[in-house]
Amino acid sequence: MLQAKTEPLIQAFGEIISCVENVYLWHYDFDFQYIESSCADSVFWNMILQNTPAKTDIQKYCRQNTRPILFGDETGLLWIAAPRHAVPNQAQSGLSDIYVLGPVFPSLQSENKMRQDIRRHEVSIAFQQEFIRHMKALPAISSAMFFFFGKMLHYCLTKERIQHMDIPVHTSGMPPVVEPANSEVSKTEFHTRAIHEEVILHLIKEGNLNYRSVLDRFPLNYGHVGMLAQDDGLRQAKNQFIAAATLYSRAAVQGGLSRVVSFSLANQYIRALEDASTIPETMDVYQRMLDDYIRRVHACKQQEVSSPLIRNCIELINLHIEKPLSLRRIAEQVNYSEYYLSKLFKKETGGSIVDYIKKKKIDYAKILLLDTNRSIQDIAEDLSFSTPSRFTETFRKITGIPPKEYRKRQTDSSSKS
Repeated sequence: MLQAKTEPLIQAFGEIISCVENVYLWHYDFDFQYIESSCADSVFWNMILQNTPAKTDIQKYCRQNTRPILFGDETGLLWIAAPRHAVPNQAQSGLSDIYVLGPVFPSLQSENKMRQDIRRHEVSIAFQQEFIRHMKALPAISSAMFFFFGKMLHYCLTKERIQHMDIPVHTSGMPPVVEPANSEVSKTEFHTRAIHEEVILHLIKEGNLNYRSVLDRFPLNYGHVGMLAQDDGLRQAKNQFIAAATLYSRAAVQGGLSRVVSFSLANQYIRALEDASTIPETMDVYQRMLDDYIRRVHACKQQEVSSPLIRNCIELINLHIEKPLSLRRIAEQVNYSEYYLSKLFKKETGGSIVDYIKKKKIDYAKILLLDTNRSIQDIAEDLSFSTPSRFTETFRKITGIPPKEYRKRQTDSSSKS
């Protein structure tokens, strides 16, 4: 276990992840020299990590950045490296330590698949056997959980809260995680995956540039995939994201993007996914695809309004929808009088700015209501309504039903599908 040179908070974190998911925590100095680890096979896995092709890039990244990075190798192993600098969150202050999580598997791997991956390295039969023996002992965990551990480690090091999409992916031969393949998937798991898919499709249709923050509210649903290619994590990831490309292209059309552009983009991203040689590369393509679709739909919706001033107002509302918003606050932000802004907004959109704010808050509430673990009161507070009753009243006026009834209908619909 980590003891000698690791602070109590980080040591406790290492003990927790070892107990929960059998994930190891490693401590290196600024020059990537080994200090200590919670791994019982530290000699073997340190040798593997020190010889991974990504090491030089990761070391350079850690010198220049303060946030974690996900990386791996062609055998399908996955790691997260988290730098710590002399002054937290300031890369120019100088790298002092590097903490590493892993290795883990992105999905359950058959022994045959392990052998195929190891043979590419042209190592001896004896070493192949030793490698496979060590690999069999590694955990296979979901992307959501591994990214969550990366966020926790970063917080322990810097006290900065980040989203899972703030962790970049190194894409020259390393796999991010996919949901472990299970022979049976519970109704609850299917339900959470359906919710996650519905949330993303809604964000695309809305062209919501705040999508990273929204998705971070559903951390345990992110990246889950089903049994699409048993015992082959790369094929499984490709199949998952190709299916996503099809769904996202249709959602973008519903959001206002032309069919020609949307379906052409899907074809391009599908080709890029098929060309990917590692899971991290597929993850990188997927993230670019999601961002691309949302930004293109957002641009289409912005073109529906002719005035730069009103486009700016809509942008402010969409990006700060969780905060208390009013005509006065928006007018102060754009440096125009309330009277002029109100009149111009209604002229160009056909409705008042106050009604637009309410509608957007309720649209966002519909997404949050998909998370059945979140109470109505919490959602009302998240969206800065003065009271839960005021939230319920506004929700009913816009949708025709109270939020509890909306949640029930959505839950029943997802369960049936």
